[in-house]
Amino acid sequence: MWKMYSVMRPIFSLVCMVFFLSSLLAAEKTAVLSLRYIRQDNLVRVVVEGEADVVDNASTVISATNVRIDFPVTFELKKPDDFIFETTKKDRTLFIVTKNVTDARSYKLVSPSRIVIEMKTLSHVPQGGELSTPDAKKQQVPPPPPVQQASGQEQTEPAKTPPAAPPSPPTAMLRTIVIDPGHGGYDYGIFTQDFREKDFSLALAMDLSSEFLKKGIRAVLTRKVDQSLPLEERISIANARAADLFVSVHATPTNAFAITTAHIDDPGTDPVIRLYKLSLRQNRHLDRSRTIARSVREALAADFKPGAVLRELPLPVLSYLDAPAIFIEYPVTEKKTFSLKDRQRLINAIVRGIAP
Repeated sequence: MWKMYSVMRPIFSLVCMVFFLSSLLAAEKTAVLSLRYIRQDNLVRVVVEGEADVVDNASTVISATNVRIDFPVTFELKKPDDFIFETTKKDRTLFIVTKNVTDARSYKLVSPSRIVIEMKTLSHVPQGGELSTPDAKKQQVPPPPPVQQASGQEQTEPAKTPPAAPPSPPTAMLRTIVIDPGHGGYDYGIFTQDFREKDFSLALAMDLSSEFLKKGIRAVLTRKVDQSLPLEERISIANARAADLFVSVHATPTNAFAITTAHIDDPGTDPVIRLYKLSLRQNRHLDRSRTIARSVREALAADFKPGAVLRELPLPVLSYLDAPAIFIEYPVTEKKTFSLKDRQRLINAIVRGIAP
């Protein structure tokens, strides 16, 4: 009896293991993903939405001709009939053919979990991704009608066109500003017995948000509480909001303010490669970033001594942003912190420099 049991036990264990593995294979679920798009002029946002465990574990690779998304499980794809790009599905991989696209980037968002791919096209892209050029005849503007003279009236010199209004300053036309309070959570930043950079930066960012709101400018905070926030998430928030300006707020253990912009000039890079280098995304906004930085420096120098310095550094939080971006550092030392009065002066100076 015991001999038979000793023989049957390994066989029974093997059968149980085979049954367990078969159940696991059979239980692999097929995810349901939805694909949609939003188009505005030559900007197209493609959104892939699904369950969190599927989207979070997916990887996205963007090339010059397509977007490849690899998912951890097989999937069914639901998309609108008028989806403007061709798509193909192979096993756990989705391919989106990106014709006539000059720039593309992707990021992930939560609640609901989704992958967002932003693309800039050469022109209007109808269904199928083929480029269409507007009819040239429709684009012609008829010449203005000639000025008729009154009967018997001598012809006089044509009326002079009033001078054009001066262009708006680079700090104008701000609709959305993303303010990034540095550090947070377990990352204290600079701290002394009576000061913690993560807390002061958050309070400063919230006060700045209120001041911008009074000027009709929407302000978005990357964090509103004391929490740790990865660098890539701060960047994603700013890019997802299509910010007109990104302001990162930090402290510096020096006696002067420091205003930093990105340093990513790379004139030797091939123009085609430059379109796909994420680190050069800020390059198109660099002139505006520098102009705003100078304006903030001048405003701070007017109220504080020894003033502020301008710097250019290849900081990822600036270089990877598709918006004008500056990095403001306020001075904090063991012997010097900000009183309530000084903090209000600081807030007023920053607002005056950004939105005079």
